[in-house]
Amino acid sequence: MELNTAKGIWDMITQIYEGDTKVKNAKLQTLRIQYETLRMHNDESITSLFLRVDEIVNSVRNLGEEIK
Repeated sequence: MELNTAKGIWDMITQIYEGDTKVKNAKLQTLRIQYETLRMHNDESITSLFLRVDEIVNSVRNLGEEIK
């Protein structure tokens, strides 16, 4: 891969960050499971729960999918 152009550098960064298709799908599956099994802990505040939900949803969005 050629890193002399902005396009080449961008492609390398996205490949490193997102990984290939199999890695991306595995990450999405893990995030879906985390989202679907999300429960509030007894000693957890609403704010903390919301932050966990927000983190999962943003991670899914960054991988190019949307949770409806």
